[in-house]
Amino acid sequence: MKNVYILGTIHGTHEINQNYGFYHILEEVKRYKPDLLCVEIRAQDMAEANSYLRTFYPPEMVLLKEEYENRIPVYGFDWRGKAMENLRIGESAAGLPDIFSLMQKDIHVKELILQRKARMKPFFETCTLKSCQLEYSSYYSKIQFLEEQLEEYLKLHDFQELVNFNAERERRIQHNIKRLIENYPAERIMIVTGISHKEKIEDFLAGYYFPEMPI
Repeated sequence: MKNVYILGTIHGTHEINQNYGFYHILEEVKRYKPDLLCVEIRAQDMAEANSYLRTFYPPEMVLLKEEYENRIPVYGFDWRGKAMENLRIGESAAGLPDIFSLMQKDIHVKELILQRKARMKPFFETCTLKSCQLEYSSYYSKIQFLEEQLEEYLKLHDFQELVNFNAERERRIQHNIKRLIENYPAERIMIVTGISHKEKIEDFLAGYYFPEMPI
């Protein structure tokens, strides 16, 4: 039976969170000793130079790729849209849904995003590696109403494409990870993903064996 460990991260906030910084991620990988490391980067971008990828991906994902790609297999599982499938990550795709671009065009979307960010900020800036894994869901549930408001607003104002894109990205990430687990002959697999994806991936992979949380 394969041993799969999913580690949730907080992207750029690792730079300012002294309790859960880049060092803690590296130490956790070192402690777990995976045979296969999977990161939130598109598979087709894994051959790109790390200096190039730093502009487009979360810093901890590129850091892990750089640190381990010459020691163990490191694979990517992200998906950024069908229009981007044959393009480098830095190349633009016309019409690609983007919540951050939409923020500049719609003041209500901007307000909801900023409220969500402000309410999550205390957690992200102070959590430890362990508390991030164990307490994120309960903390996030306190702002679930903002997520529901945002999704409802997007649907009502002809932004359904963005809602669909986000749902499809989650689905693609889950299936890409499942494929890696099934096809790679490794016993200890570590998946590093943004904390917002972690629980959804775990639910999707519920049929797999997940040992006691190794933290």
